[in-house]
Amino acid sequence: MSDTSKRVLAGIVALVVTVGALYLVAAGPASDRATTQLGDEVFGNLEASSVAADVAAGGPLFFADLTGGSRDIWVTHSGPADDSGFDALAALDPSGCPVDWDPDRGEFVSTCDGVGYGPRGVGLTHYPVTVSDGKLIIDLNFSQRDG
Repeated sequence: MSDTSKRVLAGIVALVVTVGALYLVAAGPASDRATTQLGDEVFGNLEASSVAADVAAGGPLFFADLTGGSRDIWVTHSGPADDSGFDALAALDPSGCPVDWDPDRGEFVSTCDGVGYGPRGVGLTHYPVTVSDGKLIIDLNFSQRDG
């Protein structure tokens, strides 16, 4: 067999192996695909004291879902101390419309219909928040584990 034939054969084998591997990844068990979540289960490593100060100075903080998903959140702080009083809210209302903070109204408001959810986001999804060693920890996947 000539060198050219060996190279062509090696290329074909490599292509078949690559296509097969991609198929196995894409066609994995359906149950795994339904429960797999991109990104970490928690959003954290933020200095709680900094977040509290930023919220006090300018209102709730918006954090976009860096995985390109739909887990954008708003973080608020209404407690007197830096280790309590935090809320993390979904930035989508129950109908899937984005929710913004309206400083003039002093509440979260749906961008689709103007419905207000108050300054604490009553009616929006709330994520569990804890403070550990001065770091703010937000549990983004609690419903998948607990539901």
